[in-house]
Amino acid sequence: MKFDISGVAHAIRTATAGSPHPIKLGHAQQLVAAALGFQSLAALQASSDGDLTGERNAHVVIDMATLDARVAQLAVGVSSDEVAKVMVNALVAKLPGVRVHRSLDSLLNAVQDFVDQATVNRGPVTGEMTSANHAGLSEIYMPLIGVELASIPGTGEVLDEEVEGHVSLEIDRDRPYVGHRIDVEAVLSTRRSGYSLWSFDYQVTSASLDPNYRREQEPPSRSLAEALADELNLSLGEAEQLVDVEIHEEASEDGTVYGFWMDLENSDIDAALLAKIQVTQGGLTVRLPPYFFDGVGGGA
Repeated sequence: MKFDISGVAHAIRTATAGSPHPIKLGHAQQLVAAALGFQSLAALQASSDGDLTGERNAHVVIDMATLDARVAQLAVGVSSDEVAKVMVNALVAKLPGVRVHRSLDSLLNAVQDFVDQATVNRGPVTGEMTSANHAGLSEIYMPLIGVELASIPGTGEVLDEEVEGHVSLEIDRDRPYVGHRIDVEAVLSTRRSGYSLWSFDYQVTSASLDPNYRREQEPPSRSLAEALADELNLSLGEAEQLVDVEIHEEASEDGTVYGFWMDLENSDIDAALLAKIQVTQGGLTVRLPPYFFDGVGGGA
């Protein structure tokens, strides 16, 4: 194996030197071998397991079952849990930039975090985010469905897995709505260069802002009168007087909707309601936001 086994063992011996049960160097070397999934130091030294040096997003997973057995066999006077804690610190110190885990579940969680953060930092997604009128990040959903780490052989070959999901954005209700969900396709590349040695790479292959997602996915949840009541701070009865007034669209030449407006100047609405609207809206030309019709069904 291509990293400093003796250095890790020395770090373990040094870390336990002042404890009631210091670990001897020879035992520390055996424990390093066990933590990496080998039954003996000789097997580890003879292994062709790869080198993590220079690998991007590199990880080591401690084999707790083998370590437990070796701790009991050597009778070092320290629990395997305590040995694992010292082992993690020693490996981190001797393998800068490499993350160390005590289970495959922990590794998978770390890879999920890596995928999520990499998704929103890759060019295709950041480009789509820039073009969206949004108010921040809402959700990253890139599930690692079908990624079975335990089934990947430790041969050093790269296994590519397709990942599909989306990034959702908070809607900025003061700007034209052009979409808030970015559909994303990506590839996660996994290299298991030894029993306990892992590295990962990730590339976004496609990212597309869907301007119609909200209208397609959300069934009508309120009537036009309810929407007007919510937007203009009216009672439902007052809003029902407005449903027959024509609502005009305000859009650019390319079809981008900037909002809607209603002219109440010559309408047949009750005078008291007109007076109220004139005060609250600053006039009888009422402006509605671009997202106004989201979730609005037919009928009053």
